[in-house]
Amino acid sequence: YLKAAPPTAGDRDHAQEDLRRLATRLSLLHVHQENVTEVKLDAAPLTTDELYVEPGIHVASALAGATRLSERVTTEEGRSMTITLAPGQQESNVPVPPHVEARTVEPSSSRPLPSWVFFAGLGATAVTGGLAIASGVDTVNAAHRFDRNPTAEGLDDGKGKQLRTNVLYAVTAGFAVATVVTAIWLVDFQPKRSESISMRIGPTQAEMRVVF
Repeated sequence: YLKAAPPTAGDRDHAQEDLRRLATRLSLLHVHQENVTEVKLDAAPLTTDELYVEPGIHVASALAGATRLSERVTTEEGRSMTITLAPGQQESNVPVPPHVEARTVEPSSSRPLPSWVFFAGLGATAVTGGLAIASGVDTVNAAHRFDRNPTAEGLDDGKGKQLRTNVLYAVTAGFAVATVVTAIWLVDFQPKRSESISMRIGPTQAEMRVVF
């Protein structure tokens, strides 16, 4: 994907970060090919000249005419290794390990909460803010009524409405602060792409790719 994607691709930086993280735990294997066909690595057809593999023993093979060439290499974590397959090498009887189907490894985010949590907090802030404004208008109207007709009942009613308004404004402020803090430190706003970075893993091989 990184070879094919343009430099301005929106998810290129995300894919490069995933690759750098995985590269510290895997080994980069270069397979140099000269006039050979049917190139395989650990019994699986090889369609590229370099790939990331699990640390350990790997066997590359190819046909040079009617001769089957095989080369064994032991890779190490975080290092780059090279295998050369070319005519003139002696035929090898190195056993080739069977290919094992891979499982998918999903990249993880350091922010544990999905984006809908932020929008839920935003909605709660808007709702309580609206209620606080309506309560404030009701409190002002009660104060005007008390000014025109001052009674003990009107005074108690006005104080109750004022307390309700203050509580609603405090709740609104609390929702607003919690929403902002959550958005800055806890919410992952990275859009969930239709493609995913996957990794094929077997006893002796791992292959990273982006699947659309």
